[in-house]
Amino acid sequence: MARFTALLPLAAALLAAPLAAAAAPHRQGATTLTLSVTGSARHLPDAMAATIEIAGEAPDAAAAQDRLNRAMAAALHAADGVAGVRATTGSYFVTPTDAKRTAWIARQELSLSCDAAPTSVAAAGLRGLIGQLQHAGARLQSLDGRLSAATAAATRERAIGDAVRRLRAEAQAVARSLGETVGTIRAVQVDSPPVRPVFGGLMVAGRAAPPVARPAAIEERVSLSATIELVPAAK
Repeated sequence: MARFTALLPLAAALLAAPLAAAAAPHRQGATTLTLSVTGSARHLPDAMAATIEIAGEAPDAAAAQDRLNRAMAAALHAADGVAGVRATTGSYFVTPTDAKRTAWIARQELSLSCDAAPTSVAAAGLRGLIGQLQHAGARLQSLDGRLSAATAAATRERAIGDAVRRLRAEAQAVARSLGETVGTIRAVQVDSPPVRPVFGGLMVAGRAAPPVARPAAIEERVSLSATIELVPAAK
């Protein structure tokens, strides 16, 4: 959880108009209200990412690694030929597959991504590449829709706005019920776990058609907690 002190003036303006969030001294005996709300905003993914496992098997470790290295080189070459696709390699493991160590397998992850909506024509190249690699024996470990940096920032901003509106409404409702009004905001905390859609078809190898991608919208949630000092209503 991160503390965003920059939100204090914004929240103060939305909650109590001209009152300053940090300037007013604490009043002895004042009612202190602590509220927690969650705001949200949704947006369809405008980027796509996949994790592929490339493997090589052989009677000894050296041969297994050689097969893996050749397969990975071929996969990277294929990825480099698809416009808009970024390819990076990840973890590399070599392990025996039996107690006598007469069979070995070498594995390495390949991450693929593109800045295009999963259902778009622009992402067809990545979907086709995944199917091609599956056909060659690679295993699809994960496939998900994502938000680009700009879209994620805009969606988060809308979620924060929704949380602040909810906080304002609840604070004002509580204050009215107590015969008081919203005063100074003493602290604000923000936490935001995003919810990302993941597609099916994981850990599939062998003859495979390109995966079908139709993800749901990604929901950005912002949990907002605030400590607010109430003041008696004017008579």
